[in-house]
Amino acid sequence: MFQRLTLAKDLLKQEGVLVVSIDDNEVFSLGMILKRVFGENAFVANCIWQKRYSRENRGAIGDAHEYLMFFSPSPVLFQQIRGLIPLGEKQKAVYKNPNNDPDGPWQSVSMTAQGYRPNQMYKIVAPNGKVHEPPEGRCWALIESEYAKLRETGGSIGDSKVGRIWFGKDGNGVPRRVYYLREAEGLVPWTWWNHEEVGHTDEAKREIRDWFGTQTAFDTPKPLRLIERVLQISSPRNHQNDDIILDFFAGSGTTAHAVHKLNKEDGGNRRVILVSNTEATVDEPDKNLCRGVCATRVRRVIEGYGDNSGLGGDFAYLRCRRISPGNITDVDHEQVWIALQLTHMPSMTPFDDIQKFMIADFEGTRLIYVPHLKARGSQALLEAAIDSPSTIVYTWQPELVRQRLASATNAQIEPVPESLAQRFGLRI
Repeated sequence: MFQRLTLAKDLLKQEGVLVVSIDDNEVFSLGMILKRVFGENAFVANCIWQKRYSRENRGAIGDAHEYLMFFSPSPVLFQQIRGLIPLGEKQKAVYKNPNNDPDGPWQSVSMTAQGYRPNQMYKIVAPNGKVHEPPEGRCWALIESEYAKLRETGGSIGDSKVGRIWFGKDGNGVPRRVYYLREAEGLVPWTWWNHEEVGHTDEAKREIRDWFGTQTAFDTPKPLRLIERVLQISSPRNHQNDDIILDFFAGSGTTAHAVHKLNKEDGGNRRVILVSNTEATVDEPDKNLCRGVCATRVRRVIEGYGDNSGLGGDFAYLRCRRISPGNITDVDHEQVWIALQLTHMPSMTPFDDIQKFMIADFEGTRLIYVPHLKARGSQALLEAAIDSPSTIVYTWQPELVRQRLASATNAQIEPVPESLAQRFGLRI
């Protein structure tokens, strides 16, 4: 799992996000691995999904939830672009129009905040004369000048609503801020996801039955609405919806189903890559989960099946052949080392395949090439990287090397350039 997550991190954009579904059995172990791979500051949230809605006699305490852990290379960037949850009918019903406001339905929200801030402790006079001050232990959520702008924004209706401030039906109520439905972009996600919003395991099994005629085709499917929620949060706001989604535990193909559904609804151009294996066993040597379940579902989602209309889109099923581990890294390291020196150095240092890594120095800059980092060579690499004012390290394992050289603040870690990888690199 550690190696797979490290590869996933290399594939992520800085503002991207990794979402992992896990239950109580491994949540603590997974959390430690994720923090080791991404770093302590990469944690975004741990969302709790209520997967079961009926009480069952399961163990000492009934198991009714799972987790979705969010990690990002840059949580700050992710927060800036993070998508919102579309308003459902239940949320829209909160917006009313009791005073026939020409701007349409609206709702009012509290205008107080917890704490004491001197510039937010002013008096507010309601239209019908009552004077309001913040309740004990709270202050107004706005400074007085911002409050004044809201009162002057938009028209007033009767004595109850002045601009964007609502004073209750009698015009003397505690002031509240007005928000219009037409302005509502969506809801900020939070960490509690109940089954009414994102579905449950029974719903997921019914969906499998709809697409396969039996719910035994896959034992542990995720509900479609759950994965839709993940995609809605992970997709950038005000974007062209052209994200690339990678699911390397594809299972029954729910992620692909959700991607095609969202593309159909909003005209997006999201693309999805699914990775899985056959899960063949000694007892079931011919089992092929990829072809029999995942690929079949994706095709039926696109083309339609039974009473379900097709969502459209394209799909390709690719099968990877098994490769001997010795052939995976058949790299011409000498040629890579020569090319790197030609890029950075005025002279050449011969390649020595006995060395764990290659070093070349020129005028205070050190060039290092790491063909393959092993644990016993990490300390020597760190010492070599630190022992120069400026160091550039090229490696086929950038994330692993970054971890090993975390204390070498003078070192710049770079992956082997794609052009060199194609010319002198992997031969499969």
